[in-house]
Amino acid sequence: MQVFDGHGGKSAAQFVRDHLPRVIVEDADFPLELEKVVTRSFLEIDAEFARSCSTESSLSSGTTALTAIILGR
Repeated sequence: MQVFDGHGGKSAAQFVRDHLPRVIVEDADFPLELEKVVTRSFLEIDAEFARSCSTESSLSSGTTALTAIILGR
């Protein structure tokens, strides 16, 4: 489950919402090394969004993301 709070606009929150879950679950270390996977995924998404902002300045905004991963029952 993820909750995103955009600031300075909603572009970053929407970008992270649309891309972060896929990046997490496609990581080769998922789900065995969650801390490493989540850290690496956030850094990757941050870099991707920054690249998007450099080509389209109207996207410039930020987000706070709360992420909880529940595995099994």
